[in-house]
This record gives sequence, structure tokens and C-alpha cells, in this order.
Amino acid sequence: MALLDYVEQHNALISSGGGTQQEVTMTVYRSIGVSMDYPRCDGDPVGHVHPALQNKDFSELRDGDPLFMTFDGEEVKFDRKSYKVPEKYDKVYALFVNEAAYYEKKVALMLMSCGEAKFSKLTKG
Repeated sequence: MALLDYVEQHNALISSGGGTQQEVTMTVYRSIGVSMDYPRCDGDPVGHVHPALQNKDFSELRDGDPLFMTFDGEEVKFDRKSYKVPEKYDKVYALFVNEAAYYEKKVALMLMSCGEAKFSKLTKG
């Protein structure tokens, strides 16, 4: 359900005095404070997001996974230590992969952790 549809339904239930609270669980992604730039030489990009990662937002990244490809065809692989991923994160996920809005900020992708959040939802009773 789209957010505005939910808000409309929620408000209608409140105004009618109906509805019951239901606890729901949702998957959430949180930034771990690590973003990655494209491969560069003297400030100029020398590579792009690897085709295997393109359009794969929310995918888990593991050591050795292809991350970038240089314009020479060389693969740059993901390495937790090289990208300073804090040890407390067993699994990390790629988000905002190759988003044009972040290009000028020198962000090829950001790393996230994944978890669950519980919240209360008003539903028809």
C-alpha cells in the first residue's frame, strides 16, 4: 500500500472512531556511515559501477564481490577492510547504487545494515 493511501485510511479510521491496533514488523535499512566513491586517478573517474552490481540496491555485499570496473576492464572487488566497514556489521547492503544525484558528491553507493522494526498500525477492526 502506498504511504498516502495508508495515511488516508488511518485518518478515516480515527475520525470514525473505529479500528484496532495491530503490531507489524518491517524490514529497515540503516546507514553505517560508509559511502564509496568511483575509482579515480588525479580526481577523474577511471571506472564505473560493476554491471553485476548495477540495479542491485538492497543486495548484500560480501568480500570479493565485484564492485567497480575500470575503463581498462579491471574488476575492483569489495573488501571490508579497504572500505573501513566497522567490524560490528556482519552483513552490509548496497544502496543508492550509481544514483545520478550523488555523482557530484563522489558517492557511487552507500552501505547499510539491515534489521527489523516493529510498530503499531491502525487497521479495520
